[in-house]
Amino acid sequence: LVAMGCIMVRQCHSNTCPVGVCTQDEKLRAKFVGTPEKVINLMTFIAEEVREILARLGFRSLDEVIGRTELLRQVSRGAEHLDDLDLNPILAKVDADDAERRFSLSTFRNEVPDSLDAQMIK
Repeated sequence: LVAMGCIMVRQCHSNTCPVGVCTQDEKLRAKFVGTPEKVINLMTFIAEEVREILARLGFRSLDEVIGRTELLRQVSRGAEHLDDLDLNPILAKVDADDAERRFSLSTFRNEVPDSLDAQMIK
């Protein structure tokens, strides 16, 4: 996305992308110098790679790995000054059932009125 003009403003969810990469607003989309097909290809390739990684791990969907922190481990980078970040607090398994560890799309979604996104969710 950066190669296509994304400046990482991190407001993709708000329909206000200043370079038009991630918006349904026609005025903002006019600023995008790339083509929608290139963005579609990028997202398709990312999805395919995620599927390949999941398959190598023996899973069929992201739903099967959500909350599965036992699948993660911290690796050593070979030098003390590179290993000073302790990831154990985020790798710890939390006692929660499936309903508690999953996020509901409707609960944690920022409203984006008048977009293709909002129409699809309806």
